[in-house]
Amino acid sequence: MQFTGNNGVYIGNLKRKLRSVFKDASYDTLLIMNTGQQDSNFKYLTGFTSGIFEQTILIAMPDRAVLLVSRLEEETARLQAGNAIEVICVDRRTEEKELKSLIGKKLGINASFLPVSYARRISKIIGTKRLVDASPNLQIARSIKDVDEVNLIRKAVSITERAIADTLNGLEEGQTEAEVASIFEFNQAKLGAKPSFPSIVAFGANASMPHYMPGKKKLERNTGVLLDVGGVHQNYCSDISRTIIFKPDKNSKSHARLSEMIDVVKESQMLALAEMYAGNSAAAPHAAAANHIDSYKGGIYKGRFIHALGHSIGIDVHDGQTIPSGIKLAKNMVFSDEPGIYLPGFGGVRFEDDVLIGKTASFL
Repeated sequence: MQFTGNNGVYIGNLKRKLRSVFKDASYDTLLIMNTGQQDSNFKYLTGFTSGIFEQTILIAMPDRAVLLVSRLEEETARLQAGNAIEVICVDRRTEEKELKSLIGKKLGINASFLPVSYARRISKIIGTKRLVDASPNLQIARSIKDVDEVNLIRKAVSITERAIADTLNGLEEGQTEAEVASIFEFNQAKLGAKPSFPSIVAFGANASMPHYMPGKKKLERNTGVLLDVGGVHQNYCSDISRTIIFKPDKNSKSHARLSEMIDVVKESQMLALAEMYAGNSAAAPHAAAANHIDSYKGGIYKGRFIHALGHSIGIDVHDGQTIPSGIKLAKNMVFSDEPGIYLPGFGGVRFEDDVLIGKTASFL
């Protein structure tokens, strides 16, 4: 059953999500509490795309959800909740009363997010009722995407890819890395997405640092340009990397080396993709990419793929799982596929696309 708020904002399949987070759970009630920041699970369960909701509490049960909000957020909540979530306006005193009436015998909390001071406050309010860490259940539930979630990620990917193309097509000599990052973010905003993480733009030798932050280096001819960027569309994320050579000098040694690195990384990405199918070990795709890079031309790039192949993507751009790891890949998981080669003092290459796991894998 789909729910829609009064203003048409997408809420999502709340009943499916509740079934997922309560499957095999040792708690009968789930509390998601925001601090000065929103718990990502608040967005996952409510589907809200507007509002700050500081200190707001969501109480979920197997068959319904209740939102305790202040007057500051009441209108925003009611506009988006529609008939999906009961909204109760509270102050500090009435919040405690509502909590006592709603919480069952065992209360699940997201212990990976909620600070100890907040957990102690909740524990004091509910008395002897037991607190249970619900974070493993939440992670498992979020790892398998429904059709609507996949479509939202697919839309985020399409926006980011178009913004990348617009940015790369407009590159000019003399632009700084920071300028190009800002241009990308503006291009993406025009298309309806905000950054899912701080944009990485690296020129030349700076691209050998995977988590480099854009600075004042100016763009020159025959220089490698690496973009690692992402977007958020209606709460769901994309994460895309591209590497090009700006105004290449095809007769130069640096062009030959960088072109070779680009080819090797693209080949390794496709080898990893072939291993990203349901039922396979999450270690296999990384091994396929790493083995290709390490063995190329007798090992000239051995050890220069220095990070994990990928991470799960959803409400968060790093959504809790990694490749490689000990898990089994499952249908409708979404992971990045992002091999790279990094040579300090010369530069780096990374290609990244977001992958939907199925009987076979496909780029979104």
